Amino acid sequence: MTKAVSLLFILGLCCSAQENAFISHPEPRVVSDLDKYLQSYLEVWQARLGLGDWKVSVSIVRLTELKHKTLGNIHWDVPTKSARIRVLRPEDYSSKIKGVLGDMEETIVHELIHLSLVPFQPENGKTEAERGAEETVVSDVTRALLALDRESK
Repeated sequence: MTKAVSLLFILGLCCSAQENAFISHPEPRVVSDLDKYLQSYLEVWQARLGLGDWKVSVSIVRLTELKHKTLGNIHWDVPTKSARIRVLRPEDYSSKIKGVLGDMEETIVHELIHLSLVPFQPENGKTEAERGAEETVVSDVTRALLALDRESK
């Protein structure tokens, strides 16, 4: 699938969703229950991306639980339509990253977009080049969707 076709597919999913909830980004220190806060991101974006038939959870993890140079990941099980998103806990973020909560939202959206591409996963896995191409498209679409969302507020 080409990058343009992938982008159009994902934007179509987003535009067809009916949820338009507002999400603000306070500082992490004022969020008393970060788990509930991230759950609200998950619910909004899961609805927007048309993934309501999936049971998706989000959890906050230590840096040592993620691959090097990643801020989160997703693991899914197609037969049960369940998935688990893991995001890096705020204390483990580099001081270079501003807006930790916004970045955590971006991680959730990014991983949900990967989930929306599950029907297109080849049975025998992907090559390194295919994984890299998908990652590029998912990152581009994530940034585009979040920019549109933030412009509308």
